Amino acid sequence: RLYALRIQNEEHLQKNDKLITLGLLAAEIAHEIRNPLTVIKLLFGSLDLEYEEGDERKKDAQVINEKIVQLEGIVEQVLNFGKSSESVHSHWNLHRLIEESLQLVRLKLLQSKIRTHTESDHSCLIVEANKGQIQQVILNLILNAHEAMPEGGDITFRCYPDQINGMNYGCIEISDTGMGIEETIKDKIFDSFLTGRPDGTGLGLSIVKRILKSHRGDIVVKQTGPEGTTMKLWIPLYEGG
Repeated sequence: RLYALRIQNEEHLQKNDKLITLGLLAAEIAHEIRNPLTVIKLLFGSLDLEYEEGDERKKDAQVINEKIVQLEGIVEQVLNFGKSSESVHSHWNLHRLIEESLQLVRLKLLQSKIRTHTESDHSCLIVEANKGQIQQVILNLILNAHEAMPEGGDITFRCYPDQINGMNYGCIEISDTGMGIEETIKDKIFDSFLTGRPDGTGLGLSIVKRILKSHRGDIVVKQTGPEGTTMKLWIPLYEGG
């Protein structure tokens, strides 16, 4: 038993070493990627590209802009991983946060033949949250669903209020029609450095979990199988007047 505890402690130390190394690499990324990316974004914006509807170049310009924003998000995701979770919270319509997040990846999903659906009888659920962080959570989950459906499919959002341990929450269920999560990793998908993709960092879902915990919320895998996966997350409802 002592030997097993020793092995477990060594594994924890190795994981901490990885996180420290990642923090050092993030500083390099900030200098090597973010600065030139900012220049690219500014120069692209200054081109003031205006094309007629139906012109293929208009679509190309939209894709370029979307990819710049996507790359910015990836860099910020790595840079912010080890930072304090303290942030300014305000009151936001949960349904609108989903709609705005979907708009950011609309073109990507369209090109991948992925349809989106929103089911909600509660269009006025107001949550107390940091808007940018919750949109980051939603985007991470959308992109995970996208990766699980290489041939296209459906992503369905369902919003509803729920009471968990005596507290009132706004809940989102995100379902896809993808390949499901492997049974061997289902209980570990929110751990750092666990990824099912060879080009992944394994940080996406661990960041999602961390953000929701900092909001006094959480996320679980509600269901997964060959016909798809459903994630359930919850955020405290705004109880003010």
